[in-house]
Amino acid sequence: MQLLDVPNRCWSKEVCDTLGIDMSMLGKVYESCEVTGKVTKKMAELTGLKEGTIVVGGAGDNAAAAIGTGVAEDGKAFTTIGTSGVVFAHTSSISIDQRAEFTPAVQQYQTHGTLWVLHKAQDFR
Repeated sequence: MQLLDVPNRCWSKEVCDTLGIDMSMLGKVYESCEVTGKVTKKMAELTGLKEGTIVVGGAGDNAAAAIGTGVAEDGKAFTTIGTSGVVFAHTSSISIDQRAEFTPAVQQYQTHGTLWVLHKAQDFR
């Protein structure tokens, strides 16, 4: 069980109650493509972005890579090897396995497994 109730796209009341988390302190859960606001005049001045530019939730690195590599339908997957090794697959349905990770996408899901490669300090000499 996670704080984010992925299938229902909301915070988990059960987890919040168990951990004593006041749900009113948690922000609204948005889909990654939903407009969540616009750049204000003050932020435009601070960042150089145009005032009124829309702000969206966006995507994590692997979720964005999935779209970029065409992994947006069932039966497709990709892998990346670097500091970690990731196998990332698309599925249109969700089946929660407590040992797995799921990244919510708009009315779809991606599942991935990650292997972190740790090096000893001398490996970097």
